[in-house]
Amino acid sequence: MAFNVLDMVKNTVSDIETESAQQAEIEAQAKRKLETYINHPFKEASLEEKILYLQSLALVMNADQVIDDNEKQYLTILINSFDLESELLESIVEFATAPDEDSVKAFFATFAKRDILPVFLFDALSMIHRDGALDDAEAAIVAIFCKQLQIDEALQQKVNTLFDAIAQQNWQQAAKSLFHKVLPASSFEHVFAFHQQNLTELLALEGTVTIGDASFNMLPIPAGTFMMGNSGDNDNENQTEKPYHQVAIKAFSMMETLVTWQLWKERLKETGVPYEPYADFGTGEQPLIRMSWDDITEDFIPWLNRKTGKTFRLATEAEWEYACRAGTSTEYSFGDNIENTQANYARKLGKTSTVKSYPANNWGLYDMHGNLLEWVQDLYVDNYNSAPSDGSAVTEGGAIRVLRGGSWFSNAGDLRSARRNYFSSSNRNYFSSSNRNNDCGFRLVHDI
Repeated sequence: MAFNVLDMVKNTVSDIETESAQQAEIEAQAKRKLETYINHPFKEASLEEKILYLQSLALVMNADQVIDDNEKQYLTILINSFDLESELLESIVEFATAPDEDSVKAFFATFAKRDILPVFLFDALSMIHRDGALDDAEAAIVAIFCKQLQIDEALQQKVNTLFDAIAQQNWQQAAKSLFHKVLPASSFEHVFAFHQQNLTELLALEGTVTIGDASFNMLPIPAGTFMMGNSGDNDNENQTEKPYHQVAIKAFSMMETLVTWQLWKERLKETGVPYEPYADFGTGEQPLIRMSWDDITEDFIPWLNRKTGKTFRLATEAEWEYACRAGTSTEYSFGDNIENTQANYARKLGKTSTVKSYPANNWGLYDMHGNLLEWVQDLYVDNYNSAPSDGSAVTEGGAIRVLRGGSWFSNAGDLRSARRNYFSSSNRNYFSSSNRNNDCGFRLVHDI
C-alpha cells in the first residue's frame, strides 16, 4: 500500500510540474503575442487602412464558414490596440460572414490601392490559423486576393511557399523565399521580432559583390537539418551515397551562379597569375572552366579575399547538397525527374550554357544540376559511415576530390541531388586536386 501511495504522490507531483511548465509556456507565448499586438505596424495607420486590414483578416477567418470565439478574441485585441471602438467587431464579422457583392467590389477596389498586402499575408495565416496548414478554402481566398491585386502566378507561388514555411515553423525559409525577393523586409520586422529571428542577420547574408567590371550575388542559405544521401533500400548502384543520414547545417551564403569568365577577367588585371585557363566555350557570362582544385584554393580564393576583404571558400559536400536540395527530398530539386528545359546536360548543347539560362532552385541558386561539375572542399571516401553530422568537410581519405551536380556532358542520373562524383582512376574522370577539365567549375560560399 505504501508503495502505491508513494507512486501516486510522485505521479501527482510530476503532473503538477508538467502542468506548471505548460502554463509558463502559455504565458510566455501570450506575452510575446501581446508585444506583437502593441508594436503592430498598423497601429499608426489611418482609420480606413485599419478597417480594411481588419476586414481582410475576417474574410480569411471565415474561410471555414465560421468566425469562432478565438478569432473574435484576436480581432478584439487588434481593435483595442488600434484604439478603435469595440462595437466595430460586430460590423467586421458581419462584413466577412454575409458580404454583399457591392461591398466586396468596393473593398477590393480600396484594398488594392493600399500597401497592406505584406503584413496581411503573414498575419492572416501565421497569427490567425493555428492548424499549421493552408487548407483548400484558405488557399482559394488567397488566390482571389492575388487576382484582385493583379499579382502574377510567380508571386502567388511564392505566397504558397511562404505558407508552407509558416506551417513548418521555418521562419528563415519564409524570409528567404519571399521577403527578400518580392516584398520589403521592413514590413515583417514585427513578425521576426515576435518569432525571435534575426532578420538583419539574414539580410546581411544576401548582397551583391562588385569587383571592377564584374559583380556576383550572394544568397542566404538558412540554417537547418536535412537528410543527406540516398534513401533507396535496394539501390546497389549508389552505395557511395549511403547511409542516408541527418546533417545539421549552419547558416551561410552562397554564390547565386557558378563563377564566370567575367570575374576571371578581373583576376587577369592583377600580376602574378600562375595559370590562365583556356576558354573552350567562350567568355563573359559563361562559367569559368579548366580550373583545378589547387588553382581555386591556392590562387583564386586568396586573390578574391584580398580584393573584397571577405573570407570566401568552397562549400563542403554537405553544404552543397543541402543548398542544392533547397528544402526538397526528391531526386532533383525540381522533382524525381529532370528535363532539358531545366538543366544543361547529356551533351545536348555540346558545351556550357551562360549562367541563369535555366530555372533556379527554390533558394534562388542556378545550375545546381548540370552545366558544370562543382568542386567542393571534401576528399572522397566511399561511404557516409563516418561522415560528419555538423556539415563540415572530410579532410582525410586520399587524393581524390569530390565534385557535385553533373555537367553539360553528364547523363541525367549524374545530376541527382545526392550524386557524388568521386570517379575512379580507371575512367576519364579521375579527379585529383590538380586536374583541369572543361566540364568542371565552382561557386563559392561565405560564412556569417
